Amino acid sequence: MDTHDEIRVVEVLEGDHRNLVNRMRSKSYWARQCAKSAVFCLEPNGNNTFPIPPELLEFVEEEKADLRVNADEGYIDDYAIVVCDKAGKRLSPYSMPTDSFEQQAMFSQDTLVTVRVKVGTSSVEITEYSLQMDTDHVQLISEPVWSGEIDDLPVKAGRFQSAAKAAVMKADLDAPMKKVWYVK
Repeated sequence: MDTHDEIRVVEVLEGDHRNLVNRMRSKSYWARQCAKSAVFCLEPNGNNTFPIPPELLEFVEEEKADLRVNADEGYIDDYAIVVCDKAGKRLSPYSMPTDSFEQQAMFSQDTLVTVRVKVGTSSVEITEYSLQMDTDHVQLISEPVWSGEIDDLPVKAGRFQSAAKAAVMKADLDAPMKKVWYVK
């Protein structure tokens, strides 16, 4: 299963790494120095495999970096998306863009779940994302949890009921839920 556009793999380094951020940007990587850490978006090379550039690999090998799954809550490609943890609970976002209706909140975790609903329907797709580290790359594992109509949500996926209902409300064309579903 290919990843959806709202999913990315990032490496997070605590502390100030402005020189490394600039060097990676010069190599066309998305990189940002935040207040307490630097974030680097890894580029996929197919089959959900994300090579770790040599400049960043040493931090991973020395366990000075966190590899995380990033996901956006909002609207992407005619889908309303809600993000939660694998227990179906709300998460706290690390960023909330103020100028975008499509991208309402961004989340970063070791493992997270997206609940996607095609706008104007009540058809739900629930997918869990996690990472598996190999020598010089990261494999993004996408595990379908369940898909179908919201009214048919089985007991085994019941922990995602609140997230699924929020995604269906967000996808309602007559009354789109412009509020996000995360912990404030």
